[in-house]
Amino acid sequence: MGTYDYKGKSIDTIKPLDSYGDLSTASGFYSAITAFMSDNKTTAVIIPYGNYNLESAVSISSNKIIYGNNAKITGYGGRIFALSNVSNIIVQDLIIDMNQDKDSGGGDAFYMIDVNNITIKDVTIKNIGARGFLIYNADTTTGRNNNIVIDGVVFEGIGEAQTGESEWPTGIIAVNCVDSKIINCKASGLIGFTLEFKNYCSNCRISNNLIKGGRRGINLGSDLHGTVEDAVFENIVMNDNIVTNNAFPLCIGKVKNSVISGNYLSGRTNLIVSCDSVMISNNYFNGELSDEEAYQDALFQINAGKDIFLTNNVYNRNDITDLFYILNSPDNVIFQGIFEGTEIDIVDPQSGTP
Repeated sequence: MGTYDYKGKSIDTIKPLDSYGDLSTASGFYSAITAFMSDNKTTAVIIPYGNYNLESAVSISSNKIIYGNNAKITGYGGRIFALSNVSNIIVQDLIIDMNQDKDSGGGDAFYMIDVNNITIKDVTIKNIGARGFLIYNADTTTGRNNNIVIDGVVFEGIGEAQTGESEWPTGIIAVNCVDSKIINCKASGLIGFTLEFKNYCSNCRISNNLIKGGRRGINLGSDLHGTVEDAVFENIVMNDNIVTNNAFPLCIGKVKNSVISGNYLSGRTNLIVSCDSVMISNNYFNGELSDEEAYQDALFQINAGKDIFLTNNVYNRNDITDLFYILNSPDNVIFQGIFEGTEIDIVDPQSGTP
């Protein structure tokens, strides 16, 4: 142990993982990384470059750094890392093969509950059959997860739904997060929710992500799948993302005081439900038919809410029947921009006329 240079960082309390034991077997790898978690004198570990197998979930302790050195860990079909009531953790430069298929059942690459100051950076997660990340709280009403950073993570799903679980594989479900961000990620082969901040979230950012395919692209808020009464979801910035070939590229519910800008969103329907004071500007919305059954064959479905401003966007509905489908009388909805290759069709079923 001593001073160690990793990508230009000088770290004083770091060890190679193989100093804790033989890594050549699944049981040896698990024993070594578990020993590191119990070593209170060592902050960081570097995994020697290579291929390793894991036989059970690893619980990460507070104040630990795992530098993967682009090593590959092949899982056993279940959970890889568990973080519970911990803080100040970094996992970086790692390849995780979940080793899952459509009959694998559950198992997250990263399972987090009641956590603070967590950074997962430049990690590739392959063969996802369930979830890449599940982040939530034991007390779903008052609990919060603070300063969660998911940066440069690549999600590669198995490309088909789990048996008995139509919303898997999924990328990120992040519940009750504050001052957190999902940035610079790429996702493909996922069936369910790709990137999601859910329920009680504030001061979060979702930026510069690339999503190809799937059912739901970027999901923000509540009232989208299950209702949480009185959820506060506000001060969110979503910008510079690309979502293609997605049934519902943008889904926002009960979002307040937030900005969605500079995105390319291509898919069947964008859902806006019970939102308040949301600015949606300088985006390109491209209509793209999918096999997914739509709530309504419209590029947008706007349900209730108030002060929703769609300005300076480009709208191209292509083969989508309607541009906007309005429900439950939202108040003060403004839409403006460039309408490519289409007349403006707005359907309000309450008035019975377009």
